[in-house]
Amino acid sequence: MSRRPDDGIVCLDRTTTGRICPRQEETTRMSTATTTTGTPARPAAAAGAGLLRKVLRIDSWSTAAFGVFLLAGSKALSAPLGLPATWSVPLGVAMLGGAAALALIAGYPHIPTGPATAAIAGNALSCVAMLLLAFSGLLPLTGLGIAFLAVGAVVVAVYAVVEFVGLRRYVRAGEGGAGALVLGRTTFVPRRPDAPTRPRAPGPHPGRPR
Repeated sequence: MSRRPDDGIVCLDRTTTGRICPRQEETTRMSTATTTTGTPARPAAAAGAGLLRKVLRIDSWSTAAFGVFLLAGSKALSAPLGLPATWSVPLGVAMLGGAAALALIAGYPHIPTGPATAAIAGNALSCVAMLLLAFSGLLPLTGLGIAFLAVGAVVVAVYAVVEFVGLRRYVRAGEGGAGALVLGRTTFVPRRPDAPTRPRAPGPHPGRPR
């Protein structure tokens, strides 16, 4: 007995037993879209998490370096930048604290969206604060000091934008990404609209008498 391969059914004849039809092979390939650890296989989510994690780590390193720079050069930077030590020391301590928080968020196996969103908001607020300090006249900054804070505001704004893009990709892929979910020993594969039906075991044709 033989059935058409296009039906997605196991084909049987007198010479070959259990020959798998092409459409059944496609279904089999779909069912292997799982990770070896039994977690959802979502390449888009992994890509979004990778971008977000990378930019958070770079942001953490640069923020820590900026904080150390302000603390170590609090007195030396006062004359060329016009930034008083009473401002540079608290800013440096705040930078180190922010760098530690960014490194902690980036170190999670699965980045939590709440702290990641808080990091983006913190960068946005830092950008606004630097621009206000640079152009409000609150500090006796020199031209070099104004440029220093303005460049820092631009860098922080770039971090905020890239982190926002990475977080959006991560959240979208995590909520609607395609993948197979493994529970115990049972594999559940999301079915596409054009996917063939599940292969059935060979049996008597409905229109033929047994």
